[in-house]
Amino acid sequence: MYLKYFFCITLVLITFAFNLRQDSYSITGDIKNIPDGFKIALYEEGETTSPLETKTIKNGHFEFSNSLKKSPLKLALVLLDKNSKKTSATTCKIWAGTSPVVVSGEGVKAAEWFVRGDVKEQSVLNEIQQIKAVTENSEKKDSLIFEVIKQHPVYSGTLNELSSIAYRAFRSKSESVSKKEIISLFNRLEVDSAYQQSREYKRLAVDVKYGLNYVSKGKKMVNVTAYDVDNKKYELEQLKGKYILLDFWYAHCSPCKRAFPKIKKFQEENKDLVTVVGINTMTREKDLEDWKKVSKEYAISWLNLTDDKRNPVPINLIYNVPAYPTYILIGPDGIVLDNWMGGNEKTFTAKIREHIKGVKLD
Repeated sequence: MYLKYFFCITLVLITFAFNLRQDSYSITGDIKNIPDGFKIALYEEGETTSPLETKTIKNGHFEFSNSLKKSPLKLALVLLDKNSKKTSATTCKIWAGTSPVVVSGEGVKAAEWFVRGDVKEQSVLNEIQQIKAVTENSEKKDSLIFEVIKQHPVYSGTLNELSSIAYRAFRSKSESVSKKEIISLFNRLEVDSAYQQSREYKRLAVDVKYGLNYVSKGKKMVNVTAYDVDNKKYELEQLKGKYILLDFWYAHCSPCKRAFPKIKKFQEENKDLVTVVGINTMTREKDLEDWKKVSKEYAISWLNLTDDKRNPVPINLIYNVPAYPTYILIGPDGIVLDNWMGGNEKTFTAKIREHIKGVKLD
């Protein structure tokens, strides 16, 4: 009888150990010419700003292992120096499954390390990295990577690359890949709902939707929804009838904040002609707290709105905002008159005077 119990318990333990092994990942790294004391942090991409684990590298070696909550799991190794600061080309992307992952390479540029594993996504990522390593011409590089993407269009790693290629094609006027080819491929994609919430996918969707007719000088504005500090909802369309000046900014943008006194005076002196609309574009909870704090600190008196996660597509993507601050001037009829970047006061004055007659500016 005791023997029977012994065999049952042994079988349970073996089964548990087998399942544990099957539901775990392991990552081993051996990197040449990297100083002892450097640290390597392991992140799950898109899930958290805190690392899953951090290890100190010794003799170029590090190891990670943990439970595998889904397979494949998209991870990122981030290299930190002895002061826990990120190094250049700091991130090595990894797709982990139940089989061991081996990382090799040389030096502190983690983005150039090589990853071996049996997950298909990793093989595709390696193929793309190889193209980047051996191809100098950027347009040729995009063309070759696009051919890889066409063969493997459903992996989020390739979708990130497709998003970058689309960005260059639609916004930087690169001719390496046809816009119609990008749109055609996008329309054939089958993307899981989790990835559809990512910034890369949203940017790609915006490029496809608006790419052939972007919001730009001479074109009609796109109606968007935004919210004030009291969560009151506004739509851009309801402001038509006067000139609209969109001021895209965020709480930690110093040039944006230096321009506030000028913006305040401009709005007060021209309120019958122009509606100034500040739009905060950072929508994480901490960013929104900072936005409200800065809004109060600077006593913002003009219409002060924020983008919101309730919007399916970020406003700054729809309006193709490349940097901060960015100003977009819209006519009373809803046609975009001009757009410019930076807080240079002379540029601001020249642009406003060019388009608005009778405006007051010092």
